[in-house]
Amino acid sequence: MDAPVVPQGGRNVNNNTDDVSESVRPGTLMVAFAAVFVGGVLGSLLRSVLPSLPLAVAGSYLLPNAMACLIIGGLYAARHRLHAHMVAFGITGFCGGLSTFSGLAHEWATALSTGALAHALGTICLEVTVGLGLVWVGERLTLQWLTRAE
Repeated sequence: MDAPVVPQGGRNVNNNTDDVSESVRPGTLMVAFAAVFVGGVLGSLLRSVLPSLPLAVAGSYLLPNAMACLIIGGLYAARHRLHAHMVAFGITGFCGGLSTFSGLAHEWATALSTGALAHALGTICLEVTVGLGLVWVGERLTLQWLTRAE
C-alpha cells in the first residue's frame, strides 16, 4: 500500500488519499513539466513562423498575443472537461510560448526611447484591450459550443 500523499503546504487530515488531487501524486509533476515544455516549444515555433504570413504586421506582437488570448479563453471555458495536464500544455505551455510579453515590452521600450510616447501608450492599451477582449470571446464561444454539444 502506498503512503498517503500530503498536499503541498497542508496535511492529510482524513488520512485518506482519495481526497488528494492527482496533481500532487508522485510522478505527475514531471508529466506536467513535460506538458508545459512541449506546449512551449510548439507555441514558440508557431510564433517564429507567424511573421512570414501575409496577414502579419512586421514588428507587431498583436497577432501572436491575440491568438494566444483567444485560445486561453477557450481552454479556460473547457478546463473542467480537460485533464489538468492538457490545460497546462495549452495555457501555460503553448500560449505562453506563442504570446510574447518580452517582445511587447521591447517594442514599448523602443517606442519610449525614440520619444513616441503616444505610440507606446497606444500599443499597450491596444494589446491589453484586445487581449482581454479575446479571452472573453474565446470563453463565450467555447461555452456556446460546449452547450450545443451536450
